[in-house]
Amino acid sequence: MKRLRYLLPIILQAFVQFALGQPGANDSLLKIIQEDRRDQAELSALNELAGNYLRTDLAKAKTCLYRAIELAGNGNFPIQLGSAYAQMVAIHQSTGLKDSATRYLHLLEKLSEKTPAARSTYVAAAGLFYRREKNLKAALPFMIEALDKRLDLGRTRDEHAIAPAEEAFGAVGLRCHEPAKLDDTIKEMIGVNRPVVVDVLVDKTENCFPMIPSGAAHNDMLLGPDDKAAKPMSEEGMVLV
Repeated sequence: MKRLRYLLPIILQAFVQFALGQPGANDSLLKIIQEDRRDQAELSALNELAGNYLRTDLAKAKTCLYRAIELAGNGNFPIQLGSAYAQMVAIHQSTGLKDSATRYLHLLEKLSEKTPAARSTYVAAAGLFYRREKNLKAALPFMIEALDKRLDLGRTRDEHAIAPAEEAFGAVGLRCHEPAKLDDTIKEMIGVNRPVVVDVLVDKTENCFPMIPSGAAHNDMLLGPDDKAAKPMSEEGMVLV
């Protein structure tokens, strides 16, 4: 085990050097990893890079995750550790290694007991695991809890709360609650080569534009708060908006 611990950075460095020379590689992530800072930024890069490799090279994905687990275990990075465990669950289950997948799910469960912030990652991973096993009875409680936690995100201003649940499914979670940051959030979304879930918070008292007034045609669409409806909406119509 000690030998593997020392070999992992060497193996990782080798394929980092190889990938840096490939067109279309994840340059920014690889450069962060190559700096070997052993911090949260490197852990996040390792997890994201592993997610990018999931569909193309499982060996590289697992190497990234082994490194992330080692670094997170040596430091105080429970969220990143949970994300790595969750991806390991998915990889081993998809390759028929159910016992290994179960072991990583158990490790994730233990982590969530010690670190409540990792609970959402565990719930999402467990729900997905049992659903893939076609054990809907076991999956249902986790799916319901995951939905409840997802709905709770709409009542919080924690812009990082969404990420662990989405990362457990191999996606990236982003949140935007300021109009001035929407363009940057969209650019960030477009720049990620993975599925992305963007949670855009809108005040419940605001109308969302563009919108079509109740009973109006598509060419009567209102593009902003300065636009006025061609005819006043009835009280019944306002209820529907």
